[in-house]
Amino acid sequence: MAISKCAKCGSTLFEVKDAAPQGSRFKISFVQCTSCGTVIGVLEYFNAPSILINQNRAIEKIANKLGMHIKLEP
Repeated sequence: MAISKCAKCGSTLFEVKDAAPQGSRFKISFVQCTSCGTVIGVLEYFNAPSILINQNRAIEKIANKLGMHIKLEP
């Protein structure tokens, strides 16, 4: 299996750093080299599926309190 390396310094260690780029309304997560800080990728700051699952659970809980039994998760 290949090992990912930084294109700038050759390091094999990476980290995720959150940032709010100038002019942006949203944070993003940079995957960057731990040695030199070169950005090698970008991830969404929020995990949309996780947010939706938590939202569905909250809706189900409210519905159950109202006597309505619904199941939103597969």
